[in-house]
Amino acid sequence: MLKFCPRCNIDKPLDDFGNRIKVKGGKNYYCKECVNKHMRETYRTKHKELIAKRAKEDRKKRPEYYRDLWLRHQFKLPMGTYAAMYKAQNGLCACCGTPGKERRKGWRRLNLDHCHETGKIRDLLCANCNLGLGNLQHMHNFTNAPMTHTSRCWHPSRSQRSR
Repeated sequence: MLKFCPRCNIDKPLDDFGNRIKVKGGKNYYCKECVNKHMRETYRTKHKELIAKRAKEDRKKRPEYYRDLWLRHQFKLPMGTYAAMYKAQNGLCACCGTPGKERRKGWRRLNLDHCHETGKIRDLLCANCNLGLGNLQHMHNFTNAPMTHTSRCWHPSRSQRSR
């Protein structure tokens, strides 16, 4: 047996409609899919501030997860790779060996160094080394330490990064 849903304009089986006692036939006017879609849209518009507040709280609770999401989006880096690199480097800069800048209690941040031409991931650097390498990239006579660092790559199979 089929019933017409006026929202999606499709005849659907009765199982696709929710039960509603007060309606003739005992089934809802709209199919479950349309009701769910409408409820999601309504909730989002009525509770924008609440949704934003919850998202902000979640970002504070799980900063590593959101950092990994950003790295995956920005550099196509698999989840957990930053943590593995951080652990492999013992939380120290690959160029100078100093710990990263303290961001939160007990957590230090290192920047992900990558080649802008090929998109290959190299290492984690402190802010000073990262800025220094960026500023020295056009000079030809800088020391061997940055050159040695830039010749290593964590992701040799990466193709050019799409922009």
